[in-house]
Amino acid sequence: MPSLAPIRVIMTGAGAPGAPGILESLQLVTERQVTVIGADMNPHASCASMVDEFKTIPPASNPDFIPVLSEFAAQKKANAILPLVTCELPILSRERETFAQYGCQAVVANENVIAVSGDKGRMLTALEEKGVPVPRSRSVTSVEELRAAADYLGHPSAPVVVKPCVSNGSRGMRILDRSVDRLKLLLKNKPTSAYSNLDEICGVLEGADPFPDYLVMEYLPHQEYSVDILAKDGDALVIVPRQRDRVRGGISIEATAVCDTDVIDYSKVVTKTLGLDGVVGIQVILDSDDLPKIIEVNPRVQGTIVLSTAAGVNMPYLAIKQALGEPFDIPEIRWGTKMVRRFTESFTSDDGRSGMLGDFAQLGPI
Repeated sequence: MPSLAPIRVIMTGAGAPGAPGILESLQLVTERQVTVIGADMNPHASCASMVDEFKTIPPASNPDFIPVLSEFAAQKKANAILPLVTCELPILSRERETFAQYGCQAVVANENVIAVSGDKGRMLTALEEKGVPVPRSRSVTSVEELRAAADYLGHPSAPVVVKPCVSNGSRGMRILDRSVDRLKLLLKNKPTSAYSNLDEICGVLEGADPFPDYLVMEYLPHQEYSVDILAKDGDALVIVPRQRDRVRGGISIEATAVCDTDVIDYSKVVTKTLGLDGVVGIQVILDSDDLPKIIEVNPRVQGTIVLSTAAGVNMPYLAIKQALGEPFDIPEIRWGTKMVRRFTESFTSDDGRSGMLGDFAQLGPI
């Protein structure tokens, strides 16, 4: 029998790629009943038919975002809001009290932590100033600065990475590498390849007004890790590195929970230095000396955090408990747990029914 009072959780971004795994993590909780209410700007979001209830909400850029979401939270007597959408984080952090007056806690860090960690340029500078090893990089605000930064980092002899300082999901990221076989790239790779060249990128950005804040960074081609962290005011309570074994479009297709002490120790230093709080994800790549260096911070639940759940640590639920001020124990991590991602489908019909294939197959043969 459940031992704790039931809770109701609004999960925004119910159409995000990692939403089904995060939803399943919450549905696996046995110590209490957890009702998950999905919310998304897309009425056909992937989890719309999988959650207990669903609500279509405006995007975070819409002035009605907070009024609609807070009224809905009050109506549903929600205990917590778990956002999966990066652009919602600073808004929800600023409006914490709006939700708190209804007894609802937003599972987000404070606005300053989100601002610094969510900007790759500011994040790397903040760490470097404190002596934390980071990739060599420069922030640029013009095409001329971009070319100079690439030259400073050894391009074209050495590959470099360019990406917006504020973005997520690999949007705007390109690897500039003259050694890549262009014919093979054309014939063998899908058109979503991240490889490009300096002239092409500069040619596109010359037309940008205003010019976006961009980061030029050394290219680290070695093993990459996504690290799930649950923190409290800069102290890492639990750290689960996920080795990214195969990646497609910036999303892990295969991954393994690994007890890499160097990555864990480095993640502790990053967490302390940036004052990270709540559930956070960081991206780390090994350099040529096999030393971990950070390339990105996601101050929210990461999409593939479901692997940490499978490895014994249900971080989405622990983050909610932490936001609610409830005590919890840190479970033992089952290192070596491997994940292989697969695609699945949900369905809707003209008469308003929704569900998985089994729900529709029960309607009878075609």
